[in-house]
Amino acid sequence: MRHCERALRLRPDFSKAHLNLGITFIKMDRLDEGIAALQTTLKLDPRDAEAHNQWGLAMASKGDFAAAAEHFRHALRIRPGLVGAVFNLAHVLEKQGQLDQAIQLYNQGLSIKPEFAEAHINLGAIYNKQGQLQEAIQHFRKAIEFSPQSAAAHHNLGNAAYKLGHYSQAMEHYSRAAELNPREAQHEIGLGMALAQQQEQPTAIAHFRRAIELDPDAALPRNELAWILATHPDPKVRDGQEAVRQAERACELSRWKRTAFLGTLDAAYAANGQFEDAIKTAQKVSAMAKAEGNSTLAEMADRRLELYRSGKLFFTPTPD
Repeated sequence: MRHCERALRLRPDFSKAHLNLGITFIKMDRLDEGIAALQTTLKLDPRDAEAHNQWGLAMASKGDFAAAAEHFRHALRIRPGLVGAVFNLAHVLEKQGQLDQAIQLYNQGLSIKPEFAEAHINLGAIYNKQGQLQEAIQHFRKAIEFSPQSAAAHHNLGNAAYKLGHYSQAMEHYSRAAELNPREAQHEIGLGMALAQQQEQPTAIAHFRRAIELDPDAALPRNELAWILATHPDPKVRDGQEAVRQAERACELSRWKRTAFLGTLDAAYAANGQFEDAIKTAQKVSAMAKAEGNSTLAEMADRRLELYRSGKLFFTPTPD
């Protein structure tokens, strides 16, 4: 920053010095100061595409994606080949839910800069959301090819493998992500869920506990931990009291709006001998699921309700 300020004292009309100062401010998260410097840049040089690109980044950081998109588009009208603006526009369009346009722009940018791993990850994530898992996997693998140390690429590839039911492969990539970024709870959650799918619930428990340790406000690992502690067939694994504590906290963190989490809570109440609470909660889950049009969740709640009325627990089915 000192170099920019020195240059401006010598030449106050030097637009590139104002641009560099604006970029520095934005990197420091001093967004309003950065925007002011970029405004000065554009007064001195209205054709500075990078100034619009940086202004767009500042607006995106403020959460104003519409304004950000307009600045990225302005940058591209001045310099159609400014690949950073292409990727940035793709990203804000993705944030706005304009996925088809985002896909087109990511592919356009990657045709110019195919080694940009972050763009492969973002594009893969869109395909993953759309259920186009093979396309997603292709881009996550490309991201790993160009950036082998990317925990995000490995985690996203793990997610895609998990959706395909390839749990061992998912674990491989979640494990690698956890090695690369051991302070990220989502990698531990992924490992726990993949292990649970392979009937290795006791091992999964350790990963959910680690996820909670890393992110105490994450609802999902508490819910998954509670489900195992409430429904595992082995009484040595079950712990109704902790299951209730974890399930209630998961519901609190999700503001009691996640029907599936309330389903875990009814199972936890039953495991702790609180059958009256279990019945009331299962009835609520059934009503919520039916209102949401989720017949599978409603049928499962009704099945558990019958067990609770007979004073019986619900156990997770195990393979023969």
